[in-house]
Amino acid sequence: MTPVTASAPALTSAEVPNFYTQAAQLEKMTLADSAPWLYSALAQLRDLEELGAVRAGLGDLRVADRTAMTARLLFSLINLADLPVPVVSPVSGGSVSVIWSMGPKEVKFFLLPGRPCDLFPMQG
Repeated sequence: MTPVTASAPALTSAEVPNFYTQAAQLEKMTLADSAPWLYSALAQLRDLEELGAVRAGLGDLRVADRTAMTARLLFSLINLADLPVPVVSPVSGGSVSVIWSMGPKEVKFFLLPGRPCDLFPMQG
């Protein structure tokens, strides 16, 4: 299964299947050497879950449980060890933005509660 697809620098959506949190789904996440960026990404996501709040002028920056689980599933499906650490940020309405930057190239995933994962591939 491929969680996202891209054929051109444009927004593309892909369905993330319904899933239940089980050890088998998170198995890849336990291998520290398989993806050094993973622990930082998970720590950023955990911090957003714990520290999210409604902020005046910005909106609701709490991460929805479903969005956090979709982000973890996305992370577990990426089978590349040499990625840089992504920037994981809250977006108003329970959403999450995940951005990987490598030189002039950038990939941004936008995860909304209860919606497919959106991909924004960008080149500088």
